[in-house]
Amino acid sequence: MQTTAVRVLQVGCGGYGAFILRGLLDLQAEGLVQVVAGVDPAPRGAGAEVLAEAGLKAEADLDQALARHRPELVVIASPIHLHATHAISAMAQGAHVLCEKPAAGNLEDAQAMAAAARQYDRWCAIGFQWSYSPAVLQLKADIAAGRLGRPEELASCVLWARAHSYYQRNQWAGRAWLDGRWLGDSILSNATAHHLHHHLFLLGADGAAAAPDRMQAALGRVNAIDTCDSAVVDVMVGDTHIRHCASHAVAVEWAPLMRGRFSEGLLDYRPEAGGFIFQPRQGSARVYGDPEAHPHHKLRHCVLALREGTPIPCDVNCASVHLGLVEALQRPHDQGPSPAGEAPAELVGEVPMRGGSGLAVKGLEHGLLRCWANGAEAPAWFQKIGQSHYQG
Repeated sequence: MQTTAVRVLQVGCGGYGAFILRGLLDLQAEGLVQVVAGVDPAPRGAGAEVLAEAGLKAEADLDQALARHRPELVVIASPIHLHATHAISAMAQGAHVLCEKPAAGNLEDAQAMAAAARQYDRWCAIGFQWSYSPAVLQLKADIAAGRLGRPEELASCVLWARAHSYYQRNQWAGRAWLDGRWLGDSILSNATAHHLHHHLFLLGADGAAAAPDRMQAALGRVNAIDTCDSAVVDVMVGDTHIRHCASHAVAVEWAPLMRGRFSEGLLDYRPEAGGFIFQPRQGSARVYGDPEAHPHHKLRHCVLALREGTPIPCDVNCASVHLGLVEALQRPHDQGPSPAGEAPAELVGEVPMRGGSGLAVKGLEHGLLRCWANGAEAPAWFQKIGQSHYQG
């Protein structure tokens, strides 16, 4: 068992990276880690502030920083299309990796990351934070043990308004292709990836996500992007139906709605009542807890994996199931935009949103709520993606 602080280097310190870096500094205050460097060619805003608070100067070259600091763990929060390059460099230099979700911009890159982990005998964890939550891990174990009965349906609905500024924050937001390579950044691959992956993770074996047997989707686009900003996805894993409904083109921003139907009762996600709650047909409710209660638990988990040998619950192989699913639904045969229906102009309006203003489709939130709660069809203007088989 390792007793010294784990040497950690972070790649990408702006945006969400600043939030992660603050989590690492909290662990440093506990004596669990030593943050040895932050690599970012041009840190701005919160990222620059947190680096300054930590007494660190941003370094521009990852390979030089790896050679100079010899970290044991590299946390990657760089742009999605750079995940594979940065992760493989870190593992080649002897570090284990925690990479933010999604694993990569495309399945080919994720497979290269998995191959590097095998080659260099390192692990490459992916930061779907719910998959590291004690609440979710206990729920997953109970499902596997049959304590909830047979899983029949898992469903989620995520309605998160996103302003124009969301798509203007970098060069790759909403892009299908970048420098001739598939990226597929969308509401399915990025913002609500946690929730779609979560269903697959719950149904998978220990340390794995369940691969789909069949899948289909209906995709919509309102903003000037290459991919989709609204979707209804249906997946079959054995006899279990997964439905995921999501949109950024709405005038609301609500907590995720999630439910599950099992042969022995109902699973609900109610943050105000304690998180995931299973109500059996007979007996008292079982409260598992809220995975949002400890957003930095993935950092702690990975540190404990180095110090105590704690298993990694979600590595790049596990996370690649979600990546392969979304790529199969979104990727066109040529280098054009993803298939998606365009909303009728008379339904689209400019509305105030966090971060400015953005486009919303009149009544879309109610339609997607019906899709989630009652199994209704996707709005007629969504483009249907025919049933296909998972090829990941």
